[in-house]
Amino acid sequence: MAAVLMLTAALAHAQSTGAMNAETPLYIEGLIRTIAWEGPDVELVVDVPARLARPVDLVSRVAPSQHNDGDISALLAQAVLPTTPMGAWTITLPPLPRLAPWDAQSLIRVGRRIAIVGIAPHQPTRKSMRAEVIFVDGKTIVVRSLPREPER
Repeated sequence: MAAVLMLTAALAHAQSTGAMNAETPLYIEGLIRTIAWEGPDVELVVDVPARLARPVDLVSRVAPSQHNDGDISALLAQAVLPTTPMGAWTITLPPLPRLAPWDAQSLIRVGRRIAIVGIAPHQPTRKSMRAEVIFVDGKTIVVRSLPREPER
């Protein structure tokens, strides 16, 4: 049991540190199969079809104003398709309190089509990534930051 806990902790640490390939963000889209809202992080399983194409308008998509305005355009411009996209992908999202201001629970639902730009491990052992930008139901969610409140 202790070995399993140590391995789990090591894997979690690897995903939160430099083990992620931030140089090559990936783009996937598909249908949400499952959602686990109750963990420390939210986790989705997305079924990605055999035919996947990077949208021609990906770079020109507008991200909503957010507190930490990183260069989302550059991230979207760098996004590529995975070499073997088809299948079930496990997507890690931030904890629910970080997603709540984006109204994520009403937007992200089982059976809904979702597109994700994210960061995968350098040496993946399965189809998985950490989401950075989500496109769902006509909305864009930038999970690395919180939305900026409209000026009054």
